[in-house]
Amino acid sequence: MTTPTNPHDELVAALDPLVRAQTLSPQQANEVYRAVSTSGASSASAYRGRRPDLTRSRVGTGIGTVGVGLVVAAFSTGYVLGLDSLGWTIFVAMLGPILVLALVVVASELAPHRAPGIPDELRTLAAIAGSLAVSCVALAILTIGGSSSLYYVSGLVMLVGGLAGYWSWRRQVFVVPAVIGGLVVTSRLGSHLLSSSSDRGDSSVLFLGIVVAAYGALVAVAGWRYPCRHLTGVLGGLIALSSLALVIIVNGFTGAFALDPTGRVQVSYRSDTVVALVVGLVVCLGLAGAYAATREAGFLVVAGSGGFSLPATAIPFLTQKHPLQLAALFALIGALVIGLGFVMAWRPGPGLSAR
Repeated sequence: MTTPTNPHDELVAALDPLVRAQTLSPQQANEVYRAVSTSGASSASAYRGRRPDLTRSRVGTGIGTVGVGLVVAAFSTGYVLGLDSLGWTIFVAMLGPILVLALVVVASELAPHRAPGIPDELRTLAAIAGSLAVSCVALAILTIGGSSSLYYVSGLVMLVGGLAGYWSWRRQVFVVPAVIGGLVVTSRLGSHLLSSSSDRGDSSVLFLGIVVAAYGALVAVAGWRYPCRHLTGVLGGLIALSSLALVIIVNGFTGAFALDPTGRVQVSYRSDTVVALVVGLVVCLGLAGAYAATREAGFLVVAGSGGFSLPATAIPFLTQKHPLQLAALFALIGALVIGLGFVMAWRPGPGLSAR
């Protein structure tokens, strides 16, 4: 929507969440803003001279979040020691912080909600504590033993706990453990499929990378209908691009130590690197499309980072003799893409609205 002269305009602050939630289209928000502004009811003038709305409950949420971090730090110490040798002392050291976090959640439900702003801030603090409590429980499970099935249990605890927390509390902080839990389960399933099949050979890394990238895309698509669409989209994009970057790195270093008789990288490693690079750039274009639909800056950050990091990582592994020539090719393609984007941003064509 049109950016007003005053960036702190309260009307913009009120309309922007409706645009992000797709309750109003950007055009409708612009019309509302212009109508209110021309009628003299714009809230921009009302904002001048006001102090920040620094309430006691907001300060409490900030301070409480720091305290949650300290409690989780105590848990992490017991967790690291528990991975080596789990005893009663270490078990109590992990259980105590979890109980403290759970107590915050319970207390927020039992506390009397008298002031209008307190319940929302209190639930925010409790949601932060609850999401970290779910994560701590999942990590504590891994200290029980060396069974590979514990990774599935731990991942499912985070996935189910995160989804249940988001469904009950409507706080996006629960999305993070849910996504991480699903990632753990997906990666373990991919590894299990690889171990049970021996016909993939040198493409095993690419297969696992594509599986994880597909999970990232699924996260973005699954969250698109909900208010957390921006968070799930960015997390999904990061997961997909990170997995493909890992494919490029692993294949690159493996290929560097598995040269053919002529001293060149074997074809199988090069082809897998090219596939990962192409798929990664397609993901970047998808993130660019998500920005076009939502105007969420996070999509641009991830798309731009992927457009830089993937080729920069792949070029040295694709050719050792002529890296500058390949870099020049990417520079030419990049310049053409910039030109296309510049023209579209400057002069939108039919079917695109200038904003």
